[in-house]
Amino acid sequence: MSLASLSTTNPSASNGSASALTRPGKTQKNKSRRASFFWIILGLLGLLLYLSLFCRTSGKEFSPTTFQTRDFYLYRIPGTNIQLLPNYVGNATSMNCAPEILGNLKTLSQPPLWHPLESNALGGDSFPASLLTSAITRRDSEWDFYWGIWSQKHTARAAILWPMIQSMAMADLYHDIPETLRFAEGFQGADGEFPSALLAEIHRLMQHRKALYESSSGRPTGKSAQIEGIPEWSDVQRWLDANPLLSPSHEKL
Repeated sequence: MSLASLSTTNPSASNGSASALTRPGKTQKNKSRRASFFWIILGLLGLLLYLSLFCRTSGKEFSPTTFQTRDFYLYRIPGTNIQLLPNYVGNATSMNCAPEILGNLKTLSQPPLWHPLESNALGGDSFPASLLTSAITRRDSEWDFYWGIWSQKHTARAAILWPMIQSMAMADLYHDIPETLRFAEGFQGADGEFPSALLAEIHRLMQHRKALYESSSGRPTGKSAQIEGIPEWSDVQRWLDANPLLSPSHEKL
């Protein structure tokens, strides 16, 4: 073989050997990229699983404006109020309660208020709005709505009571609603005396609560008070000013 032929064949041989030497490096890089991609996907799946198991909070809200409920869910860091995603809320549906209650509510033009009713996280089913919803869904021994039957028997009083309960709920005064309903249930006076007597009882209940607020040194404030349905006294006083005591001459029944 001549030297010329050797010289023409050697470069191609050397190129082939060079490319052969670089292939393992490229293959290693591709494997590394695939491994990185795999771990990223695995990490995202793990994060999604964590969010779905430990960060999701779901429950129901109640609107005292319309007496409707709706489902909600959100994602937040466990043990905190730091949300990871915006709230999701479902469609509002009317409560399964007596039509005599719903028919006596005021129709308001303002956007409906929404208060927490139940949740699978903080608060559980002990949110204050449940004091009202459990009362109006109460049934008697015949499985009729208790307050529906009462409203049928006392139509004039029902026309006063339910707008008043609606107003109290909108002001977050749920803790005084059970006692207000008990008063209405046991009232023995004439229908014409009911409006002033009802307002007098509500004022008495709230003044009593004020005394408890002022004597309590460990009363929750801020967000904790809001969760427990404990309004600021200034808000309570605003409601009392908007619903003053009635003299007999002002009764309209």
